[in-house]
Parts: sequence; structure tokens; C-alpha cells
Amino acid sequence: MDRKDALELLKTGVRSLGQDGAFQAYLEVSARFHSYSLRNRLMIALQRPEATRVAGFNAWKDLGRFVKKGEKGIAIWAPMIFSKKDEAGKKTDELRGFRIVHVFDVAQTDGRALPEAPAGPQRLTGQDDGGIFPSLVDFAQHGGLTVQEAFASFPDERNGDYTPSEKQIRIRAGLAQVQRAKTMAHECAHWILHTDEKGSMLAREVKETEAEAAAFLVLARFGFRSDDYSFPYIAAWAGGDVTLMEASLSRIQKAADEIIHAVESRKEEGAVAIAA
Repeated sequence: MDRKDALELLKTGVRSLGQDGAFQAYLEVSARFHSYSLRNRLMIALQRPEATRVAGFNAWKDLGRFVKKGEKGIAIWAPMIFSKKDEAGKKTDELRGFRIVHVFDVAQTDGRALPEAPAGPQRLTGQDDGGIFPSLVDFAQHGGLTVQEAFASFPDERNGDYTPSEKQIRIRAGLAQVQRAKTMAHECAHWILHTDEKGSMLAREVKETEAEAAAFLVLARFGFRSDDYSFPYIAAWAGGDVTLMEASLSRIQKAADEIIHAVESRKEEGAVAIAA
């Protein structure tokens, strides 16, 4: 599949998920749940370790649910933000400390059902990656990175990660070969696009969208489809809006082209070595 067809397929796939009613409803509801600091996550875990989704009293009302009578709130810290004007009259916000507020877990509420999470990315199962993975490992190593090809101690379900400060890529142990190759392409895209100061400052949703889109294009170039993984992954990070991905297309194509060239050149070297 050429790059133009692969890009169109990618945009169509992500757009269709973003327009799906169930998927969009889930995204809209999820946006109402705050991302809590480590301190507040510990506060929640200590008071109600079984909690899954928490929100304030009024936030639950907005979602069509109500806190059950007699339920005890979970205490967390909330910032106290005050607005002020500087000498030029420009309005700025100032943090003046923290106060205790209370949130409630979904199990402490009743009312309208929350939308179910849509099917997430499905790991790829093919056991022949056409030599993509070892080529990418060699590419990364020649670029000064270390690669842990079968890391077994991730604290969550991630398939891999890239740590710029340690110049290291880790890949989950036990992945099928095609999934392993796609994950390696994803982490190489992070390395190419998000190591310098400008790239590192991008929002996480932009970084993940760029890396996964590049990985999709790499696999498509070598005849592998990663629709079941890449489409839901990108749609979730992009909030169902394909324009976020389109805004990064030049960067995505740059990373994909560099990765594809690295794989092709190493395959050619291998073929020449065998022929010799």
C-alpha cells in the first residue's frame, strides 16, 4: 500500500470512530472526570481503594446521577485559585494554597447509566513481521539507544515505552511479532519526533497521535494492517477529532519515512550479505 492510500485509510478509520455515537458519548463523559495528582490518587486509594471513577457532588448531577443518601465523601485536596491584575491590567491566576473538598465514587451514586467504554486497541496477532522488528532494533541501537526487547515488568498494560533521559526503548515481553514491530515503530517515532525541546513540549495526546499514526504508516508500507489497534488508539488520544492528526501530518510523514528508510536499507544490506 502506498503512503497516500495508507494516509486516507488512517484518516477514514479514525474519523469513523470519532463520529460513532457511543464512542463520542463515552469521550464526552470521560472528559468530566478530572486527572488527579499523585497526592490525590493516594488520598483516594487510602480512603476507598476500590474506587474506579470519582467526581464531585454537582458533577454527578450534571451526568444525571445523584449521590446516595448517607454516603461519605472521599477527601481530596483542591487548589485555591484567585485572579488578579498586574500593573498593565493583564489578568492572571494565582495559587494561594489548597483546601479539602469531597468527591464520590460511581458506586456511591445512582441514576442514569454511564456510557460503556468502547472496544479499545486490539493487540495484533501475526507471527511474521517480515524482519521489521530486528531492523528497527538495529536502527535504534545505531542511534545510541539501548533496547530491552522483552521487558517483563511494566506496571500496567502498555506495550512499550521510550525514555529520552535514559535513551532507552522497552518492549513488553510476549507480544506477537507484528505487534512487537508496530510497538517498536511507535517508540522509534517518539524518539525521532519528541526528543528535542520543541517535540518534548507537545501535549501528550499530540505525541501519542503522532507516534501511532507513524507506526501505522510504517506497517502499511510493508503490507501489514494495524487498523484494530491504531484506529481506536488514535481516536481516543485525539478525542475523536481527526483534525488533531491532520495538523501533524507533515511530522507524522517525516517520522514514518525515516523509519521506513531505516528498515528498507537494513533489509537490502541483509539481502546483499546473503547473496555474497
